Formats: sequence, structure tokens, C-alpha cells
Amino acid sequence: MAFIKPIQNDQVKLGGYVGPTNTDLDPYATHWDRFGVGGLQCFETLTERDSIQDLRRQPGMIVWVQETQEYYSLLFDRINWEIFSGGGGIGDKTFTFTQNIASAIWQVPHNLGKMVSVTVVDTGGSTVEGDVQHIDLNNIQINFSAPFTGEVFCN
Repeated sequence: MAFIKPIQNDQVKLGGYVGPTNTDLDPYATHWDRFGVGGLQCFETLTERDSIQDLRRQPGMIVWVQETQEYYSLLFDRINWEIFSGGGGIGDKTFTFTQNIASAIWQVPHNLGKMVSVTVVDTGGSTVEGDVQHIDLNNIQINFSAPFTGEVFCN
């Protein structure tokens, strides 16, 4: 899957820009993030984040989730999310991968440029053992005995 391109002549046409007429007196915002495509959006729960319609998803979009107090970035497959860390600072690089579709084989593109240590946790919070294969310095595959969903923590 790739980026969604807008369909020509399938958009609302505006003859200018949308904005408040008086920024001192008009308390209303010019838009609501959850009705946009991609970009930064804010939701109360992970369930709300996961219910974003396909046509409103863009790889790399960022979502703030209040219940976890975390930012998430949408991966290129437009299905799975990773915890977003803004970069900068010093210290070891880490990566968190969320597997939203139950599978016995997880492909994890961590892009850390190193052989990572791996911890897998199911949605109930239990640590799960799997056969970790280091494909290269940026990708791992984890094989499990049964399909499930959860998260992978790479360090």
C-alpha cells in the first residue's frame, strides 16, 4: 500500500481559506484533526485510533492517545502502529512494534541498524516466547506456535 492521492474534482472547493473572522472573539477552531487525512490526530483510546477509516490513514501519520499518554506513528502498511519517539537526545535506540492482526508469523521492520534483543507481549500483558530470526540489521521475523496480537519491544 502507498500514500493516498486525492481524487481530482472529488473535493470541496473553497474560494480562499477557512479561518476565524476575529481571533480575539472567535473561540472556534478552523478544523477538527480527526476529520483530516494523515497528519497529527488525537484520540482518547487505542480503540478509537484503530478505528480510523482507511481513507483517512497515511503512512507516517502521528496519533496522540490519551489513555496511554503516547504518540503512535502509522507504518507504511497503513495497518500497524509503532510508538513514536521524536528522536534527539542520546542513548540507545529502541523500537516498539504493534501487531494488530492475529498472526503466527510477525515481520518486524525495526530499522535500528543493529542486532536487537526482543521482548514480545500479548494483548493481555503476558510475555510470549517465539523463534526470533534476524533477517538483517533492520528486520526480524518472529515465528509463534499460534496466531495472536500484541507488541514487540526491540532494543
